[in-house]
Amino acid sequence: MKTVGRPVVRVDASEKADGSAKYTDDVEFSGLYGEVIRSSIAYGKIVSITFDEKFDFSEFTIVDSSDIEGQNINTILMDDQPFLADDVVMFVGEPILLLAHKSNLFDGFICLSAM
Repeated sequence: MKTVGRPVVRVDASEKADGSAKYTDDVEFSGLYGEVIRSSIAYGKIVSITFDEKFDFSEFTIVDSSDIEGQNINTILMDDQPFLADDVVMFVGEPILLLAHKSNLFDGFICLSAM
């Protein structure tokens, strides 16, 4: 099936055009809130991940690359992109940790040390 050079009908186009499309922020939510902690540097070795001791993280679910069962690989074009950075970050914005909590308490409580 060739699609290059042909117009593609988007299934969500009319809802987006008339403003009736539902986005994540529009949905009432009774589950967990999540946050992706991403690299702020273009390249570096992850030396440590530390959390502010003044903040209680006991009710948070914290996921890093070691929690991923099987291969930590998100195949886009090749098998070279991890879901979560292991030991090295390769670009600004690369996912490092996933955090989840029953309320939306995410802001300024994590410090990533990299070199």
